[in-house]
Amino acid sequence: MPKPTAEEAEKELSDTYAAFLKDNVGSPARWNPYKEPFNSVGLKDWQIEAAKNQADLIKVSSFLVASDNLFWEGIGKLEDAMSALFEQRLGVKPAKIPSFAHGRANINPGGVDPTKHLLTEVLTLHENKENFAPVEKSSDNFFHPMSFWGVLDNASFAASIRTKNIGKDYVAGDHGEYTHRIQWYCIGAQKQSLGLMSKDMGTLFSRSGISWGRLFDRQAIDATDAFDFRRPERLNRWLTDKVQGSSGKAYPMLHAFLGARANKMGGGFTLPLKVLKVAKRWYQIPLPPNFNTMLMKDVKTYLIDQKGLTKEQVAEIENFMLARGGAPGKILDGQSEIHTFKK
Repeated sequence: MPKPTAEEAEKELSDTYAAFLKDNVGSPARWNPYKEPFNSVGLKDWQIEAAKNQADLIKVSSFLVASDNLFWEGIGKLEDAMSALFEQRLGVKPAKIPSFAHGRANINPGGVDPTKHLLTEVLTLHENKENFAPVEKSSDNFFHPMSFWGVLDNASFAASIRTKNIGKDYVAGDHGEYTHRIQWYCIGAQKQSLGLMSKDMGTLFSRSGISWGRLFDRQAIDATDAFDFRRPERLNRWLTDKVQGSSGKAYPMLHAFLGARANKMGGGFTLPLKVLKVAKRWYQIPLPPNFNTMLMKDVKTYLIDQKGLTKEQVAEIENFMLARGGAPGKILDGQSEIHTFKK
């Protein structure tokens, strides 16, 4: 499909903004940042800044329809950053793309797996630089960003956007844990080429909530083209299934990582899998080899009989996940739950 023109993107986002105000305020927009030029006389400073943000989001709408090389150049920068970090960890230039298979088959003689949390570190370093909510390394010397364990309710979603929290998204398998972060990495990597005016991508992210469903979580009926990466499922499946972009350039490191994640998660982010992952974060219990095929009764047997958790501890994890996996997720006091190594 051709990229949306600036006029088409502006109309769509303007209509979305007006509908939001009508639904939530009861009246059409009195001032519409998608329509008002950012240098209009009489606009207050916050309105001028907001209008810059909205002008940038109009450009982002076109950018994420990846029918030219601009988007793929952003993916190439992510591929290069992953390769550079892998080489830095390994100490030598790799002879081949590593395996990201579960079980950590890449451990070198020094006991270090240079593929561990590779994409997470690249994305987090970029997000910290772009003024998203900062994430520091934990005691294991790895970044552990926020996890969203289910579909957030409206208030929690708004809080996550407003506070610049972008994390691992355990919504559905095809959606991908990293897809929104990859979208924003590419936007930040290409911001100069796009001519974005926002001072940093964290700030732009924090102003994107009303437009989110059109720009970053588009429904299938509104994203019929294979390269409309405003729908995260399309971007995730493309990078998982294909080693090349439409530009013809290959992205083997990113493809290998995301393909391994898809294979690892098997049937998607089921409740048993989420319980196991929280048990891993809270109590350092490793995932069993058959983790992606286990039923809930198998999970309880594994955690209680084999790993020594109490029934009360497992029930607490299960209740925690039911509130976030079987129902809308929650953010407490404007912050999502950050799962550390100790509960």
